[in-house]
Amino acid sequence: EAGTYEVRFTLHSQPGLMRPGDQFRTRSEWTPITVLASEPNQRALWLAELREHPVSDEAELLQETLPSLLGHPDDASLELLTGYLYHPDRSVRTYAKNGLSYWPEEVASRRLLALLQSRGSSDEILQFLYWQQAFQSEVLAASTPYLKSDSPVLLAGAITALKQMADARPYLEDMLLAFENLPPGIEGQSVLDLAQAMATTKDERVHALLGKFIEQRPLEVLYAVLSFGNSSDLPKLGAMLIADNLDSKSKERLSEFPQALYKTFGSLSVPYLERALANSPARFTGRQIARQLMKAGDPVGFRFALAALQKKNGEQSDMLLGLRAEFPELKDASNDKIAAFLVERGGNQ
Repeated sequence: EAGTYEVRFTLHSQPGLMRPGDQFRTRSEWTPITVLASEPNQRALWLAELREHPVSDEAELLQETLPSLLGHPDDASLELLTGYLYHPDRSVRTYAKNGLSYWPEEVASRRLLALLQSRGSSDEILQFLYWQQAFQSEVLAASTPYLKSDSPVLLAGAITALKQMADARPYLEDMLLAFENLPPGIEGQSVLDLAQAMATTKDERVHALLGKFIEQRPLEVLYAVLSFGNSSDLPKLGAMLIADNLDSKSKERLSEFPQALYKTFGSLSVPYLERALANSPARFTGRQIARQLMKAGDPVGFRFALAALQKKNGEQSDMLLGLRAEFPELKDASNDKIAAFLVERGGNQ
C-alpha cells in the first residue's frame, strides 16, 4: 500500500536464528522508503508497453521487469512472464520458471502446456511440467520434434525431454543429426545430456561420432564414450587427463574421471593413470588418480600419497581423508602410522 516505510539490514551472529536477545554482527541505520500510489491504468499501460517492446537485457529483466511482473500475478502478467522461458540467458529462464510459483500450479501448468504445443520446448518448461504426472506423455510428444531445431533454447528443451525417456532409440537418427549440427550458443550441459542419451542406444554410429569429438568437447563426451567400454578408446580417453587444451578449471571438472576410467578398464587403465600423475595434474584430479593407482596396488600411487602427506597444506588434508576412506585399517590411524603404511607399499623410488 502507498505510504512511508523504514527498513534496515541486520547481519545476525547465527544466520537463520532470530530469538529475543540474539546478538548481531552489524546493523544499518533505518532507511525510509516511500511507496507512491499508482496512477489510474498505470500497470495496464506498462504491460501494454512491455508487450509491444519486450525487454531483452538480462540485468534489467532480473532487477526490474520480472520482479515487477510478479508484483501482481494475474493472467496478463503470466502471459508475459512465460515468454521469458525462451530467453537465451539461463538465469532469466530460471527466474521466470521460479516465478511460476506465484500462480496456482494447475494454472501455470496449463499455460505452459499450451505454450509448449504452440511455440516449442525449453529446458525450464520441461523441468516444471515433467513433475506433473498427468502431462508427461503430452510433454514428451510435443518436445521431441525440436531435436531438429537450430535454436539452442528449443533444442535444449528437446534434449531435456530425452532424459526422461526409458528408451531413446526411436529418436536416434534425429539425435545423430542434432549432434552433428549443434547450433552456436548451445550450452555444454545440453551437449553432455545429448551425448549421454545417444550413448544409451549402444549404437556403433554413436560411438564413432562421439569419438571424433573427444578432443574438441572432452567435458561433454568423455563419459558417453567411456560407457561403451571399448578398450580401443583408452589412448584417447587417457590423453584427456594430460590435455594441454584444457584450462585448470576444466581439468578439475575431470576430477572424478580417473575413478570411472579405472572402474571400466581396471588394470588396462593403470599405464594411462601413471602417465597422467607424472604430468602434475590438478589438485583434486591428482588425488583421484592416486587413489585408483593405490586400489590397483601400484607403488606410484602410494608414493604420490606420501608426498602429499608431507605437505602442510590442503593437499595433506585431502589425502588423509581419502586414505582413511579407502583403507579401513587407516580409519583411526595416526599420521605417522599412515606414513609408514605408504612407505611400505611405495617401495624404493
